[in-house]
Amino acid sequence: MRLIITADLTPISERLTNLSKQMSDLKPVMSAVGGILESSTRLRISNQKKDASGQKWAALSESTLRAKRNKKGGVRGSLLVNRGMLMRSITHAASARSVIVGSNMAYARFHQEGTQNMPARPFLGLSKHDYEDVADLLDDWLNGLIGN
Repeated sequence: MRLIITADLTPISERLTNLSKQMSDLKPVMSAVGGILESSTRLRISNQKKDASGQKWAALSESTLRAKRNKKGGVRGSLLVNRGMLMRSITHAASARSVIVGSNMAYARFHQEGTQNMPARPFLGLSKHDYEDVADLLDDWLNGLIGN
């Protein structure tokens, strides 16, 4: 006995073609990933005061605290925040295959890596939460492509 089954695979073929087209240019999804990481980096600078692994940054030195004192005796800004220029400079650039998150401020590297006289306070990097957020974004994106 011989059984022949035929099926119209047009809907699947159309989905695969659409998926293939979307996968050839990942710039939109990479830009979305950059947005997540940019936001996370700003939060790290403004509120968390920790590196991506959760390690607290070194406190400000006494000389830095003296320099940041205002006329009323308070301290201007906080760790990595003086006038907010570093935080505002955080940006990302996406391509079809990658995303870069960083700052164009000349002193950003000194904060990230430290110097002979200043401890590193790494503000760039991916936290466990960042990995989870990016994975969720990619799951949603792929599900949207497959489901269409």
